[in-house]
Amino acid sequence: MCAAPKSAAQRTSPPASLSTGRGSCWDCLSLLDALSREAEQKDSFRVKCADCYFSLSGIQNKVAQYFEQGNTPADTAAYALRCVSGAVYKATEQALERFPGLEVLFSGGVASNSMLRERLAPLSPIFAQPQYSTDNAMGVAVLAQRMTEV
Repeated sequence: MCAAPKSAAQRTSPPASLSTGRGSCWDCLSLLDALSREAEQKDSFRVKCADCYFSLSGIQNKVAQYFEQGNTPADTAAYALRCVSGAVYKATEQALERFPGLEVLFSGGVASNSMLRERLAPLSPIFAQPQYSTDNAMGVAVLAQRMTEV
């Protein structure tokens, strides 16, 4: 579980999941979102996207390297989110070219991120309301329960 930093001194290193790969930043999306809004840098790593598919494999290493180069936690958070939102934008753009006229709906925890919403705005997607954009694990648990009911 992620806890909000209580002081500026506690914000001198990234969350454990950014630096060690342990834990889960998915539990901390709202905190990561808020932290990224304090960023001053605009750096990004462009994730390859072909035929609507992309892989985020390697992004964790890129983000860790970015932080280790002396970038602030806020800039590192924004860097990570720009990498992800850039890949989602490109895949969505390719999907809309491939299937013109279809609407795009985003939901789930990541879809509540303000940077992702801003980045995708030119493509006119529909975003689920925040109460429906929570952790996907909840939806999976409800579906599993329904599937096992007799």
